[in-house]
Formats: sequence, C-alpha cells, structure tokens
Amino acid sequence: MVDREINWELVRDWLKTEHPELQVIANGYFYRRMMTDPGTFSMREAAVNILPRLDPSAEILDVGTGVGTWLLYLHRNGYTGARGIDINRYSTVPIAFDLLNEFGGLGGQVGGGNLWEIEGRYDLITIFDCLYDLSPRQRPISEVLSHLRLHLKPGGFAAFDYYVSEEHKKPGRGYREVDSMSTAALASGLAPIEVFVRILGGREIAFYVFRAK
Repeated sequence: MVDREINWELVRDWLKTEHPELQVIANGYFYRRMMTDPGTFSMREAAVNILPRLDPSAEILDVGTGVGTWLLYLHRNGYTGARGIDINRYSTVPIAFDLLNEFGGLGGQVGGGNLWEIEGRYDLITIFDCLYDLSPRQRPISEVLSHLRLHLKPGGFAAFDYYVSEEHKKPGRGYREVDSMSTAALASGLAPIEVFVRILGGREIAFYVFRAK
C-alpha cells in the first residue's frame, strides 16, 4: 500500500535541511516517521488493513500528527478528507504545515489541538505513538475509548497503538494486556476488528483497530 510516488528519502532530507532542530528530539524520532521505515509499525498496519475499507471522501482525523508524514501519505493516496491535530509539544504543527505545503499543497490540513478538543464525527480516527503516554497520565483508557466512540460515525474506525509490556517500564506510561483492552473497548461500544503485536527490544506493543457499533 506504500505510495511509490512519494520519495520518502526526499521528504526526510527536506526535514533535515529545513528543520535540523528535530535532530535533538528523541534522537531524530521524527526523521524516522516515514512509511518505508521499520519503525512506522502503526502507520503501515493502518494503511494496509483499514484504508481499503474507506471511501476516498472519508473524514479522517489523525491525533498527534507530528510532522505530517501520515497526512501526506493519506492525501497522496486519495483520502482528501484527512486532517491532523497536535498539541505542538515539540513545535511540530508549523513544521507539518510546511511539509504538507511543500509536498502536496495541503498546509491547511493540520492545526493545533488535542484529543479532548475533538469536534464532530469521523470515519477514522488514528492515534500513533502517543496515546500510551497520554493515558493513564491524563485519563483512564476507558474514558479515552468512550471519547473516541463519541466522535466516530456508526461503523467508523479507531486505530491506535498501546504498550502491552516493557522490560523497563516507564512511570506514567500506559500498559494494557490485549484481552483487557478489547474488553474495555467493547464496554465503550467499540468492536475489536484486528490486533497486531510487535515485540522488539524488550517492548511489546499492540496496534488495535476498533469499529463503532
């Protein structure tokens, strides 16, 4: 499902040239958020398993959009109703604006905001590489799931990754067994559709796809 028309090396080089300040954030984390990189576990699974089920006009919201590479991928694959929000913790919103404008004329598709400020309903809500650091620090995962259900259209999808376990657990990070997460989702009106698990370097991370009943 990777769009070969997107030159991800060019995107990465552009980020490094135009925004070298990203190098100090998590050892260049945002430089690695490309669809072709091994670390983009969540984005690849979402692309392969969810997008073919959606109409190109589907309304998609990416929460915690970072520098905008997932949004770029969505739009270049024809999903013109996709937009993203971020809390701008690392000042990535203006970077995402620039990246989307540079590679697709889409700067207006990203803006500031957080999970709890969502308005409207969507066909797909994605949250990659950040939800486990928001919950339980901000609110319990059960509240997160109920909040997502509230903002999904009937039959809409929620897709996110969450830690199952980690050799050296970090204070404040959320961990949840797969069965427990699925049970909590069902209680919130979300039906488990697919689960993918990655075990790497002492970390076990699950990627979930739930569908609103």
